[in-house]
Amino acid sequence: MADAVVVNLENGAVSEYIGMAGVNSAAHVNGVLYICDAAGIHVVDANDDNGSVIDAEIATGLSDMGTHFLKRIPDVWIGLRTTGAVDFVTLADELAERRYHVTTRDTFLREVRMKLDRGVRSRFWQFILRNRAGSDLQLSSITIEPQVLTRRVR
Repeated sequence: MADAVVVNLENGAVSEYIGMAGVNSAAHVNGVLYICDAAGIHVVDANDDNGSVIDAEIATGLSDMGTHFLKRIPDVWIGLRTTGAVDFVTLADELAERRYHVTTRDTFLREVRMKLDRGVRSRFWQFILRNRAGSDLQLSSITIEPQVLTRRVR
């Protein structure tokens, strides 16, 4: 369970923060994240949390991508910048989880193609991006072009 939940008012995205008990508000002003607790206002700008790596995860909702037919996902294009390794996870019908390793150490935004396993078919899909060992991660885009199969699931 998250200690703090933040909703982006522009796009409705929800962020959860763990290990921040006592935080009662947050604001992103001029590119700087501020949090408030009983002790005052704090700037969030560190690369670690008192020596511990900071885990990050970006997850989509479970989606049928607008069709009730089964789908295969042959590949995914991810636009990102990272300082280390990242895991890309697919979840098919909430059961079949596959993990793929994304490695790019470029300091500039790069689009990476992930070839996914061929045998996985599902109506519902979820996608998760996780940093490894606290690496910095900036996500720009995820492009998914499903192959819609003619078999319908009931």
